[in-house]
Amino acid sequence: MIVAGIYRFYRLNSAHNLYKSPSRHLSEKNLNTMKNLTPTTISALLLLTSGAVLAYLGCYLPPQGEISDSVLWYTSQCIIYAGSVFGVAGYVKTMVNKK
Repeated sequence: MIVAGIYRFYRLNSAHNLYKSPSRHLSEKNLNTMKNLTPTTISALLLLTSGAVLAYLGCYLPPQGEISDSVLWYTSQCIIYAGSVFGVAGYVKTMVNKK
């Protein structure tokens, strides 16, 4: 659910969609956005998913209700990586479209 929300935000707010009409959601080009995913975007989404799953499972593994420091470290590294991938990609797309 978290990954789907981030992917939707990234897809709707990416630089190539900012200058299109409000009916951009209905175009056939945007219906096939899964074909346009780069390896870095896929790795960021996979790391976000794995970090969320590990944090969720960390609550239920013994000792129950206590998340280990290593789980928190891994989850934070996944979030930092995904944020840097999405942030740098968005910045580069914005700069390229300005020229």
